[in-house]
Amino acid sequence: AFRVLRNVFISSLNENEKIIMATSSVPGEGKTTVVTNLAIALADHNKTVLLVDGDIRHPSVLALLNVDPEEVEYKTVTDTYKIACIEKYRLSVLLPEVSKENESGYFNSANIGNMFEALRNEYDYILVDTPPCGLISDALFIAQHADAAFFVMYQDAVRISRIRSTLDSLMSTDIRILGGVLN
Repeated sequence: AFRVLRNVFISSLNENEKIIMATSSVPGEGKTTVVTNLAIALADHNKTVLLVDGDIRHPSVLALLNVDPEEVEYKTVTDTYKIACIEKYRLSVLLPEVSKENESGYFNSANIGNMFEALRNEYDYILVDTPPCGLISDALFIAQHADAAFFVMYQDAVRISRIRSTLDSLMSTDIRILGGVLN
């Protein structure tokens, strides 16, 4: 299923679209699972992929990959960002360095924009696992700097009106919506 999603994903992108965010309306819809498996499928297709664990309040990508943070080789990008190189999956994962003091400004426009621009030419794709945009504004900050987005929906879990409201908020950032993944 993820190879099919990968092929649809690649064919849906324009040539200059490299920074793609995944979001949902509420927690628990499978967004992290979908974007992580998509990243692995792209890496298996000989693409260089950076997976950004963008949910700073509940980072979960390394746990999903069953990787011990102590056993990973890190490359520091800035004071705020570091990249874990996961050889097992041929994948790079950008992890947040968040403290209570910098949490509120972590995704300010200058930080995230500069980081994305610095990494844009190093990877074929940068996939960003964001918090649900129906709850926290972080996803809307990231959307201002991403090229496109896709939306994950867990079947029969969220009211359609909530999904529409969340999509309206996301579209207010003028990001291109690639489509949805029904989980």
